[in-house]
Amino acid sequence: MFALLFSFKGRTGRSGYWLGSLVLMVASVVLGGIIGAITGFATAASGVTAASAVEVPGMAGMIGGLVTGLVTLYPSLAMTVKRLHDLGHSGWMVLGVIVALPVVMYFSIIVGILLMVGWWTYVGLFPGTKGSNDYGNPPSGLTDHTVSEFNKTTAQLAAREGARDDDDGDASPAPRRRRRPAVEGGFGRRQPV
Repeated sequence: MFALLFSFKGRTGRSGYWLGSLVLMVASVVLGGIIGAITGFATAASGVTAASAVEVPGMAGMIGGLVTGLVTLYPSLAMTVKRLHDLGHSGWMVLGVIVALPVVMYFSIIVGILLMVGWWTYVGLFPGTKGSNDYGNPPSGLTDHTVSEFNKTTAQLAAREGARDDDDGDASPAPRRRRRPAVEGGFGRRQPV
């Protein structure tokens, strides 16, 4: 997990990217809760008057959000760069999005939101390149590639088992039920005789 969150080298698949995002989200909520609790206790202990009681939590919330954002910025960038490596792109592409997004949002919030949704869709949902690329070998562990290979292998084994059951020389331990013949019914459905 440490390499996933703090290293810019290598590749990470979709599952690793979403796992890291979940870890960062939980860390943000916990850190925000701790900062909120500390500022709440500090506000209560300082004897703030009713008139300024609204300003202090607002400022504390802004400071808490800033601290949380700064703490999770580096791991978030590391995960995104490795995900871009898996997609076959340079990690510098993140810098382009970081610079372009505020500019686009300045002119049109709707276009900026569509840009963000498109970015997250591409980075989070598209499969990475198969095999090695310029950024290394495919991610190890349970990744999208190993899942598809697992599905292929499972299908091949099921086909072999089916062929083995059809052999007359091999008696299967469980008796086979005979299916009744079916005839065409209305709307292309088969109905038993």
